[in-house]
Amino acid sequence: MPIYERKGYESSQYDLYRRYLLAGGKLYTPRLKGVPNRKTDLIGSEGVLSTDLIGMNDECLTADAKGRQKIFDETATFTKGLLWFFANDESVPVSFQCL
Repeated sequence: MPIYERKGYESSQYDLYRRYLLAGGKLYTPRLKGVPNRKTDLIGSEGVLSTDLIGMNDECLTADAKGRQKIFDETATFTKGLLWFFANDESVPVSFQCL
């Protein structure tokens, strides 16, 4: 699936990732740990920063269908932007820009 710059992309939304990298931090790299068909878990609970959206889905269990859809849409938008950031931002090491 191609990764493209989404409409309304704001690189500043990913400043925490940028600052972390510029300070020498290492991003979570998924490992293929016995999951069939080279699948992996991108949540990255093993990493300091990954695709985890801490706090962005706290209301999912108590939200109605419209609220859950809003959470899903915001999560998709954030994650697509994050993938674009990982693949294109100059602060991301070339060795990590494998997309």
